[in-house]
Order: sequence, then C-alpha cells, then structure tokens
Amino acid sequence: MKKITIVKAVVMGSTPQSYQYDKAGFFRKSLSRTMEENLSEEIRKNQLDYVVEIDQDFQFLDELLAQGTDFILISPYVSTFINFNGIPKERFYIMTPEEFDQGEISHIMEILQQRLPV
Repeated sequence: MKKITIVKAVVMGSTPQSYQYDKAGFFRKSLSRTMEENLSEEIRKNQLDYVVEIDQDFQFLDELLAQGTDFILISPYVSTFINFNGIPKERFYIMTPEEFDQGEISHIMEILQQRLPV
C-alpha cells in the first residue's frame, strides 16, 4: 500500500510555532480534511492501493519519507516555508490554491497515478 501524506502546516521561528492556512469553521471541515476525504473517495472508486493521511506532527519532508510516506502533497500556503533540499521532485507536489481551497482532485489523481504506479 502506498502512503500519501498531506502537509498542511509547518513549524518555524526561533520559538517554534506552527503556521498554517487551513480554514475551517464551526460547521465547515478544514481544507486538508476535505482534500483527504475527496482523495480517499476517488482512490476507493478506482480501487487503487493508496492510503491518504494528514501530517499532524509537523515533520520535515525527509522525516516523512524516512517513516514510510511514498508521496507528499503540500499546501500552497506553507510551501514557501519548506526546505526542499535533497527531496526528489517526483516525491512531492505543491497543490495550487484552487486545488487545496476547493478540494479539486482530478489533476492530483493524474499525478499520483504517474508517480506512484500500483
């Protein structure tokens, strides 16, 4: 099974604090949760051997890959704060604001099927 992790937040600063733009309301799911659910549903429909999760531990990309993540989807709102040195480009994708905000997955599914053959 291939593991896909959504990175929605980063920790930064001399006194580490998390930074994220993952708006949710009292009656509204967060953007990352919507993306996770939309991807999981499409994966089930296509009977692909993938599992999607949201990073809750604010890990660095190399740590995620070392712990078994096969592919990383990155929020467009935190991508400028991430160090990509040494991370192969075929192992991650920075979502567009439209994809992340609206939970649009068609292009992401194409990328996953290209970069994560089952």
